[in-house]
Amino acid sequence: MQRIMVVSMQEISGPGGAPTPPDPAQHPQEVSNMADVTCLHDGCARRVYARGRCKHHYDRDRRSGAMPVLLVHGNDEERFWAKVQKTETCWLWTASLNRSGYGKFHASGRFAFAHRWSYEHFIRQIPDGLVIDHLCRVPACVNPDHLEPVTHQENILRGTAPSAKLAMATHCIHGHEFTPENTYIRPNGNRSCRTCLRSRSMQWNRERGVRPANPIPTKVCPTCGAIFKPIARHVVCCSRSCGQKMRFTTNTDAPHGD
Repeated sequence: MQRIMVVSMQEISGPGGAPTPPDPAQHPQEVSNMADVTCLHDGCARRVYARGRCKHHYDRDRRSGAMPVLLVHGNDEERFWAKVQKTETCWLWTASLNRSGYGKFHASGRFAFAHRWSYEHFIRQIPDGLVIDHLCRVPACVNPDHLEPVTHQENILRGTAPSAKLAMATHCIHGHEFTPENTYIRPNGNRSCRTCLRSRSMQWNRERGVRPANPIPTKVCPTCGAIFKPIARHVVCCSRSCGQKMRFTTNTDAPHGD
């Protein structure tokens, strides 16, 4: 038979009535290091689902009665403190976690992320369009001092995702530096190496027998000595007003007059 323990907030309140996290030695609610995010059962390396256990051991212990249900009555803040374990740096959430390791908290009649509720309750409302970034890089931490509202893009770039690693790279995978002259910004915002793009284009042309287009040659005007500039395909004109025009064929760069 499953055991149920009902705890009032007077039993877990500190000096002056201020709510404090429960002592694991007094209440049979197992507290684990959520930074490790592994099941507390020996030999189990699965991700924590709730109360320090993976989904398999959580369901098994609830059915067998090895894990008593701890019911805490009180307001949202009192219930919040009953699910927090304070360490030297972080406030670790000991209740239910999602697949990414973030705490889940039922407050004011709805489910919310525990770290977002903590920031809004102890600091201020999260501005629209911003998300919460964990400065300590511990998803289960609900310490408001370790939380900062940033844009979604900034949150991604601060992480360890592949997109963040690419954004911080100074050279492409072939060792070419991302200088302003050697960087091509695609319409979606991604960077590409111009040297690599030219190499791939030349290789594509060689494999398919495509000859690159002949550039329009530059010649000196026989009348004034100025450089001819292109005005149409295979046609160049003197850069000055002497009126000279010259046409170039596709197989030679020798000009001939019109």
